[in-house]
Amino acid sequence: GPMRLYASSFSSKTIAEKTLAMNAAVDNLEAASELLKVAAKGTEGDGGLFGFISGPKKLDPTKRKQLASDGFQKGVKAINAAVPPRPEIVLRARDFTCTSSVMMG
Repeated sequence: GPMRLYASSFSSKTIAEKTLAMNAAVDNLEAASELLKVAAKGTEGDGGLFGFISGPKKLDPTKRKQLASDGFQKGVKAINAAVPPRPEIVLRARDFTCTSSVMMG
């Protein structure tokens, strides 16, 4: 996506260290996104071999909330690693609270 394209702009004929670091941050952001998707969906996996009978495994609200928190924390770290340091744009997880009805029960 756009972040990988931006990361590649730091390289010329050889891959720059900055490009590698930013690509690692993008990988972490994608992993965080996956955690958030699972938490939002409320199910994980496809149900396995006999998933067509039982369907995907439903997550209890406590686990969903923990996954959402973990995904958010990981995403904040990834964004802060990818974006050049500027005090006015650094994200801190403590600045945000979860008010979604999905996460609150």
